[in-house]
Amino acid sequence: MLIGFLPFYAAPSYSLYFFAEYPGDTHGLEVEVIDWLVLSLWLAYRGPAKPLPYRFPLALYLLVALLSATQARWMVLSLGYAWKLGRMYLLFAAVWRAGEDRPVPAAILRGMTLGLVYEGVLVLWQHYGLGLFQANGSFAHQNTLGVLLNLVVMAPLALILAGPTSLLTKLAPVAALAAALFTVSRGALLFLGTGSALVFLGSAFRRYTVRKAWICMIGLVLAAAFVPIALSQIGSRTAEERARSMEHRERLEVAASLMLQEHPLGVGPNSFMSQLLFGGYADRSGLTWNERVALVHNIYALTAAEMGYAGVVALVVLFLVPLGSALRYGLRMRHDRRGDVLLGLGVGLMIFYAHGFFEWVWRQAEVSYVYFTIIAIVAVLTRQIEDDSRERQAVRLGQPVRGTARADGAVSSVADLKSSSSLRASRRTS
Repeated sequence: MLIGFLPFYAAPSYSLYFFAEYPGDTHGLEVEVIDWLVLSLWLAYRGPAKPLPYRFPLALYLLVALLSATQARWMVLSLGYAWKLGRMYLLFAAVWRAGEDRPVPAAILRGMTLGLVYEGVLVLWQHYGLGLFQANGSFAHQNTLGVLLNLVVMAPLALILAGPTSLLTKLAPVAALAAALFTVSRGALLFLGTGSALVFLGSAFRRYTVRKAWICMIGLVLAAAFVPIALSQIGSRTAEERARSMEHRERLEVAASLMLQEHPLGVGPNSFMSQLLFGGYADRSGLTWNERVALVHNIYALTAAEMGYAGVVALVVLFLVPLGSALRYGLRMRHDRRGDVLLGLGVGLMIFYAHGFFEWVWRQAEVSYVYFTIIAIVAVLTRQIEDDSRERQAVRLGQPVRGTARADGAVSSVADLKSSSSLRASRRTS
C-alpha cells in the first residue's frame, strides 16, 4: 500500500549527487523512501518462474537513452536520468516478482486510490482554506496532479460499474472530480470526462447491466450540474493568460523541432534545458528571458529533442505494449473482476498517452513511479489470468495441476479435488 501511496505524498528525497538548481526533469542521483521499500519488496520474494515481461520495450528505451547520452553537452545530466530510469525498472521488476502473492496488486492499487482521495482532500483545503486559485495538491504544479488523477481513477471507476465496492473506491471519482475542478486545468477536466465515458463504454461492452445504466444516468445528471461550474472555473483565467500560455508552448515546440533537425540522435536526456539556455535555441525560437526556464509541454517532442528519432520510436513501443495487454484482456475477460481492473488501467493509460501531447510530466519521478507500477500490475494480472486459464484447461482434461495461489492468498491443489461439487466450486472461485 505504501508503494502505491507514497508518490502522492511529498516524501523527502536524498541526492547522492546533486545538480545544484538545474531546472530539468532530473535534479541529481536521487534516492527516495519508496526506493527502499521497493528494494525490500524485491528481496522479500523469490523470482517467478516466468521471465520479466516487456523486456524488449524496456531494454530498447534504456539503450536509446544511454546512446543519446553520448551527445549531451554535460553527460552527467543524462546519466542522472539513466539512474532514475534504473530505479523505475527496479520498481517494475519488484512488483512483477511480488505479484506471485495474489493480494499484492490489490494492495498497491488500494494505496494509489488512497493517494487519490488524499489529493482530493488536500485540494479542497488549498482552495477553500488557503484561497489558492489553482490548487496543486502535494505536487509542484497543478498539471502534474491533473495527469496523475486521470491515470489512476479509471480503475476504481471500472470497479464501481462492475459491482459493489469499498467506500475508499467509491470516494476516488469524487476526489478526482474535485481535484480536476480546482486545478483549473482544461486538460484535466477534458480527459477526465473522456476517460469516464470510455470506461463506461468498455464496461457495457464487457457486460451490460441495469446497474451500469443507472450509474450512467447519475453520471449524466452530475455532468449537467458540474459542466457550468467547470466552464466558469476555466473562464476565470483571462483570455490574455490563455493566449500567452499557448504562445509559450508553441515557441518551446519550435525549439524542440530545431534541436531534432540539427541533432538526429538527440541532445541527450535531461539536456533540453541546457541546450535551450546555452545552445542558442531560446533566441532562435523567440523565447523571452522569463520564458526560458521551461521544458516543452509535449513528452513526444521532448523525447524527440533529447533522444532523437529512435527515442520517439522506443517511447511509443514502451507505451503501446502494456496498453495492448490491458485492453485485450480487459475486454475479453467478461466474467472476471480482474478484467474490469485491466479495462480501467488500459483506459487510464490511453488518457495518459493522449495527455502526453500537452504535458511532459511522465519524466517526473512521482509520475514515473505510478506509471511503471501500473504497467507492472497489468503484467501481473495478465499472468494470473493466463495461469488460471491453463489450470482450468488441465482440470477439464483430468490432468494434475501444481498448486497455485488464489485471489484470497490461499493455496490449493486441483489434484486434491475429489468430487464434482468441489470441482465446480473451484471453477467458480477461479
